[in-house]
Amino acid sequence: MKIKYFLIMAIALFIGQNSFAQSKKESKNKQKIEEYNATKKMIEEGRIVFKVISMAPHIGSNTVVTGDGVLIEENFLHVNLPFLGNFQAGFTPSNDSNIEFSTDDTIFEVIYNDNKQKIKINFEVVHKTETFTFNMAIYRNGRTNLQVVSNLRTRMIYDGKIESTPTIN
Repeated sequence: MKIKYFLIMAIALFIGQNSFAQSKKESKNKQKIEEYNATKKMIEEGRIVFKVISMAPHIGSNTVVTGDGVLIEENFLHVNLPFLGNFQAGFTPSNDSNIEFSTDDTIFEVIYNDNKQKIKINFEVVHKTETFTFNMAIYRNGRTNLQVVSNLRTRMIYDGKIESTPTIN
């Protein structure tokens, strides 16, 4: 009799834990989907700012930095990124070595991967004699990796987070 009681209790406990684990997993999946949808909505609205947390040259170690890096408002783009890499022979920047410019004719390629909950934004900008290629990988929680390739500088990689910019009426 005690064995039957013990066996019934063990089965009930196992079933209870299994259903609790499933509901916890479902809750986490639901939260991940909600995060991704919020990030996706922010991108679709076309008003984001990428805030830099750290950066690394193509070859080198990470450097912690803070501040705004890239502002996107529909087709307008403002870039102000620190730069610690090398310049091509014969190229000397006109001001400091930061990557800094604004333009209002940028064409953005946005690729949504709903299965991986990842968004890519790619764009290219010609500024004076320099051509920049930007590749952003945005994850469901807004964490972002930005790779910047230039024809006159070494490649830089920035890590940070995107946020929505306030709407100005």
